[in-house]
Amino acid sequence: MKTLFDKHRREEGSLIIYAFLAVIILGAIGGVATYVTHNVETTQRRVSYSEAYNFSEAGVMLASSHVNHAFTNSQNSFVENLAGNYSSYSKDTERSDSQTLIYTNTITHPFTNQPVSIELTMDNVAEPPNVRIASVAHVRGVTVTNTAVVELTFAYRATIVSDHYGSASASVTLASALLGNVVIPTASSGSPLAIDGRIIANGRANLGSVGVDTNMISMTNYGTAKQVPDYTSSGSADQLFDFARLIKAADLTDNHYKSIDAFIRAARKEEVFEGII
Repeated sequence: MKTLFDKHRREEGSLIIYAFLAVIILGAIGGVATYVTHNVETTQRRVSYSEAYNFSEAGVMLASSHVNHAFTNSQNSFVENLAGNYSSYSKDTERSDSQTLIYTNTITHPFTNQPVSIELTMDNVAEPPNVRIASVAHVRGVTVTNTAVVELTFAYRATIVSDHYGSASASVTLASALLGNVVIPTASSGSPLAIDGRIIANGRANLGSVGVDTNMISMTNYGTAKQVPDYTSSGSADQLFDFARLIKAADLTDNHYKSIDAFIRAARKEEVFEGII
């Protein structure tokens, strides 16, 4: 008996194998494409997050500068300065109340086509002790918020603060002190003398046998970024008091003394214990 070869059945088997391999290859290509797409999306999201974080962080820094300007500008009140032309914050009347003030702003400069939303939250008082700054940036669907709390306080917290420019003299003498330096000689009794706190001086700080941590001394700050402002300079931006009004009040109460000696003489006679010199 002669056996005939089944050619058609063999060809059908080959087609099934080819189709199966094609499915495997196409699946592998699809998997690689999905992986690449996922990696691209992840990388893009990381880039967007980094950009949004940088914009948000910069917003905090700019807002801190605005708060500092509003706090140190004595021409108007703190909240008036916030709403002024320099920073242009708007009061959120819906969320502000008798206890809390909320001011908002959208910063666009110096950014390019990238606004940053700023929210300031503080106690509803004339000079709030601190301000909470929230800065929000959106970049390609990614939102990042940075928050900071700035404390409004006197910047030069120290036991001894001197704003005189002083001199280069390092001697522990009266002459050096008269030149505007901080001079603390050794106690004549021999008893130990200690300074419990910092010393900040625009001139030098010349000490005798005084117990003080050298790391707590900041001197020769005149002409540097750490220079202590002269808060008694009339008409300057750093002026703390309205001297004209104080002098007027002293004149009306006969407590205005033209010199320190005049005040000392009156105090010795117990005629007065306070006044304006």
